[in-house]
Amino acid sequence: AMPTMLSYGLRVDSGLPETGIILSRTTSNAYALLALHNIWIDRNAQGPSMRSIFAGLCFVLSSSALTAADKAGDDPALIRKLVDQLGDRSFRVRQAAGRSLEEIGEPALPVLREAAAKDDEEVRRRAEVLLERVERTALLAPRRVTLQMKNRPIDEVVRELSKQSGYKLQFQGGQPRKITLEMENVTYWHALEKLCELAGLSPGFDDQQNITYLYQQNTVSPYTYHTGPFRLVAQNFNYSRFVNLANIPRNANDPQWRHHENNNLNFGFLIQGEPKVPILGVGVPRLTKAEDENGISLLPRRDGDEERFANAQFHEINGMFRNSQHSTGVALAKPAKDATTARIIKGKMVVTVLSGTRPDIEIDAIAKGKKKLTGVGRSAEITVEEVNHDPNNNNTWTLTLLIKRNARDGDAQDFNWSNSIHQRLELTDAKGRKYQSQGIINFIDNTPASVHAVYQFSDPTGNLGAAKKLILLEWLTIQHEVEFEFKNLPLP
Repeated sequence: AMPTMLSYGLRVDSGLPETGIILSRTTSNAYALLALHNIWIDRNAQGPSMRSIFAGLCFVLSSSALTAADKAGDDPALIRKLVDQLGDRSFRVRQAAGRSLEEIGEPALPVLREAAAKDDEEVRRRAEVLLERVERTALLAPRRVTLQMKNRPIDEVVRELSKQSGYKLQFQGGQPRKITLEMENVTYWHALEKLCELAGLSPGFDDQQNITYLYQQNTVSPYTYHTGPFRLVAQNFNYSRFVNLANIPRNANDPQWRHHENNNLNFGFLIQGEPKVPILGVGVPRLTKAEDENGISLLPRRDGDEERFANAQFHEINGMFRNSQHSTGVALAKPAKDATTARIIKGKMVVTVLSGTRPDIEIDAIAKGKKKLTGVGRSAEITVEEVNHDPNNNNTWTLTLLIKRNARDGDAQDFNWSNSIHQRLELTDAKGRKYQSQGIINFIDNTPASVHAVYQFSDPTGNLGAAKKLILLEWLTIQHEVEFEFKNLPLP
């Protein structure tokens, strides 16, 4: 039997033919555990001594390196070997390889995408399942950065944060200052907030160009909460009191009496997503806890109808516009007279985010004056009725389009699709470079199932060639439950 060598100074003879494995000092713990797992599942390796050996080695390996999967991500050969083992004849080996690949995460995506196109049905099926899981996990994980900027100009710090995060950040100027920003392995939102605090900046978002602008502004939003790639920002309390002076019930015990006088406290907040997770819509927030500084509940009283309404609305999504942020809010109970602070407001809501896009319709040979080009896709049909070009006005192209939706049952009253169709249209030149969309400049007709309108695209840079291709994108979406928690908010 071949001896098994581990990089932790342990030497074990497995005693099993064809199962001994030599692991070098550069071998990751994920691979070591996988190798030991293969030994363990061998039908000849069921004795108590082997169980003790395996348990002891697993303890050493798991306790010595919690970041084994991260290290494995630097080893393409290991990733490919694990992918190959997705088709192993042993079910347990296939399962172990899948778990290891899921732990490795984002670095395994390129190889998993290749595997999803393989002829081996078992490998392909498992790779597709893993792809969906890993892509979702990567999408919903916060981007992390490490900044070591000591006494550096603000614009230089902004560029470094942009470089490390991969997001477009632009400093809009102001007084030349130097700051020190030293942070290790923090989330993007944490780093951006600290940068804004030190430099006196406020962020603004350009959803069309996916750019975050940083302006010098003497304002701050101090009440925030971070979870995954999302940042939630407390906006305001709105307190109002209503007293009805007419048609008052004669009997104070009448159930309608409670509508005679109302006190309403509403709490508004924003949810913002990192640029990699554009938000399409948010569900109705559900409160799980709300108290003042004395522990008195601020949760609103609900009767049966209101509770049913809240539950029914929880998973419904409003909007479907691609935005970096959405505003929402919750109703609270009237606070006690001596209450000055909302000690905690906690809850959750469902958020729909854009996870990716794919071309649905591509119409080639777009040219000035050319009419009646048609394209049919999975979700819609486009007729290009007219194309006009103004080279003297930012190289502007104007297209008159009739877009008909392949509507499904239940979509008859849904204007979300038609109102946001302009966000899914792209116009490119022969090299695939995109024109900047100016949206719809004239609605001719608009229904839930069709949009007849005039769209405009421009080239502010002046570097693009003639318009070549019109593309309608299909949005790929996921829904995710986001928790929020705000503390110590001053009550009105």
